[in-house]
Amino acid sequence: MAKSNKPPGGGSYLEYSGKVVTETTYHVVGCSCRSRFCVDCSKARGYALRKRVALRSVFRDATYLQMWTLTIDPKLFESPKAAYMYCRSRKVISRLIRSLRRRGYLLSPHYFVAVEWQEKTEMVHFHLLIRSKFVPHSVVAEAWGTNRPSELPPPIGNRPAFGSVSFTVTKFADSSHAVNYATKYVIKAPEHGWPDWVLDSRENVPRYQASRGFFLDTDSDPNRSPEPVDAISDAEAIATLPRL
Repeated sequence: MAKSNKPPGGGSYLEYSGKVVTETTYHVVGCSCRSRFCVDCSKARGYALRKRVALRSVFRDATYLQMWTLTIDPKLFESPKAAYMYCRSRKVISRLIRSLRRRGYLLSPHYFVAVEWQEKTEMVHFHLLIRSKFVPHSVVAEAWGTNRPSELPPPIGNRPAFGSVSFTVTKFADSSHAVNYATKYVIKAPEHGWPDWVLDSRENVPRYQASRGFFLDTDSDPNRSPEPVDAISDAEAIATLPRL
């Protein structure tokens, strides 16, 4: 009768040479924290956002889509966090959109904006996607400048009143191209990481914002936690909008 090389008592072992060596099974489990500032989860959430029906519905016609980048002068505030909280409380993006709409430059009331932070200054800046045939750079710069805190003196020389604005000329081939362009800032994690004040903040800091009603109807999901949006009512906007 042949001698068995299995360990006494049976069982499954990787090897038996007089010592019992048990098998170990490892399960690779992805992170599930769902944080906007987790490298893994933020990327997954970004791709999920890219697939949402509303984005393709709003951007189904890629004609006349424009991307504007809006920055904040770091010398206006005591800290990057103070600058961000000011922008949030003043709802600077909504005010800019309201100004452009009132002057007849926008073809749609909807907008999408990705939020980023500069590496050296840790200041917030915005990548704003709008639909328009043409908006003069001077008009956007002037409207953005009206956000300058009223208690501050006028800017000196050529320094912008609130921050610089720049326009990216992009010809979108179709709605998918436009959606991919708009969401790339939400999907990617900065090589230098996010500022400590953002990671440590207890405030709800979004990676993106959208116009009121942007995600309604076209892809409503009762189980989805809505992202915060930077939107104001018509009455509030009209009451507080600086006249250009």
